[in-house]
Amino acid sequence: KIILVISGALTAIIATFISRVQSSIKSQIAYSSIAQIGLIFIEIAFGLEVIALIHISGNAFLRTYQLLISPSVVSYKIREQMYEYKPRIRNFEDSLPKRIENTIFILSLKEWNLDSLMYRYLWNPVKRIGGRWTWMNFKYIFYVIAFMMSLGLVLLYFSDKIDIEIKHQLPFFFSVFGFLIAIKAFSERDSVRKSWTLILFNHLAIAIAISFNAHFDWMHHVWYLSGVIGSWFIGLMALNYLRKREVWISLNQFYGHSYEYPKTALLFLLCCLGFAGFPITPTFIGEDLIFSHIHYHQVGLALFTALSLIINGLATIRIYARIFLGPHVKNYHEVAKRSS
Repeated sequence: KIILVISGALTAIIATFISRVQSSIKSQIAYSSIAQIGLIFIEIAFGLEVIALIHISGNAFLRTYQLLISPSVVSYKIREQMYEYKPRIRNFEDSLPKRIENTIFILSLKEWNLDSLMYRYLWNPVKRIGGRWTWMNFKYIFYVIAFMMSLGLVLLYFSDKIDIEIKHQLPFFFSVFGFLIAIKAFSERDSVRKSWTLILFNHLAIAIAISFNAHFDWMHHVWYLSGVIGSWFIGLMALNYLRKREVWISLNQFYGHSYEYPKTALLFLLCCLGFAGFPITPTFIGEDLIFSHIHYHQVGLALFTALSLIINGLATIRIYARIFLGPHVKNYHEVAKRSS
């Protein structure tokens, strides 16, 4: 609860400062919504679930309305400046010393260096860890993963005969193994299908890790894995369809194939959303069921499971962006240059 309150308060304060220095009304709405999410965290920490639910719904309706009317709001504000001038009203920042006010302003413009901190302490180490596995081709990786998955299924079958202390450590062990698979999928630069399949293996590792917890219902795996496996299969068919018609596709550059294959791009985007747990497949409900079986003392299991799902989503959207977005690699038609 203390962590939720602190993280929620910091999120609300920092997002509020950032929203006040945005030059675009849509980005201001986005950061204001983040500030409200920080307050929702605090409400959940204090056990006010009903208020948090009302807050979530109200915030969603309000931000949707603001986004819809944002162009009109800008035009009205410009007219007000021209015909109905109002002097600037003093606010909270004016009560602070000028040096502190300028410091907060510059930090808010730079978004408190959160992007650079994330790259330095999270994404760059993740890429370095995954980059050290370049010597392992798909065959070796498949052998290792197949062995670990088989081991997990065997241990599940004989779970009643395993020592209780060892059994308590198995969920954490397989969640770390799934996290390493997600890192490899995120850092893969060569084979698209390898990265796509590794994301599926990560979901399977998460399912095995949670299965060792007591009172787990196997129908929850059906909810969780049905959308994942379906999205993986349809997405793999789309990748094979593209590979038969193109010379080479990798993750080293942007190909922009949505220009030639718009229907395939839309289908693959839906598969990516289903793969990442968006509310278009039963996986969206299955992920909630998975986390409901993590006990309060299993901090490591919750941490690595959450990180795996986050990296899975990033790796999935990265695959879509590299294949279908960006400037088209073929030059038989006009292409807008970046300088234009």
